[in-house]
Amino acid sequence: MVEHAGFAKGQQTCRACRKSAGYNDRSNFSQGKTCKVCGVRIANTNIGGHCMTHFREVVEVRKRKTRPRRYLNAYGYVVITSQWDHPNCNKRGHILEHTMVMAEKLGRPLYPGENVHHINGVRDDNRPENLELWVRSQPSGQRPQDLVAWAREIIERYGS
Repeated sequence: MVEHAGFAKGQQTCRACRKSAGYNDRSNFSQGKTCKVCGVRIANTNIGGHCMTHFREVVEVRKRKTRPRRYLNAYGYVVITSQWDHPNCNKRGHILEHTMVMAEKLGRPLYPGENVHHINGVRDDNRPENLELWVRSQPSGQRPQDLVAWAREIIERYGS
């Protein structure tokens, strides 16, 4: 929306319909569009003709229908898509294959501060025997109390 000199203060024009509306008057911006499912007037037509409630439902259905696929990312690692159920996936449902293999090997998801190292240095060689778990977390500060607490946490997490 662009503010023009011909309108009163607080009036704006819609780039799509060229009509003016105030800050609180959103009726002109929907241009009579309604949700395909429930018929509610919608202001944003960039979400496939659905209100936000039904758009979220459509996205969930698309997630369930999407098949997992593998590809190499720009850094040479194998990425697996459509893994929304995995705790280590990102918000798009993608997970690095070596992370998933290590989580299966450990029988648990990876904790924050843990990462997976390829022993032979080949980033797309994700055999379990080629992967090892590395811990890169460290305490902030150097007080002895902090170091002892951190050491106890590490021993408790990984054993003696």
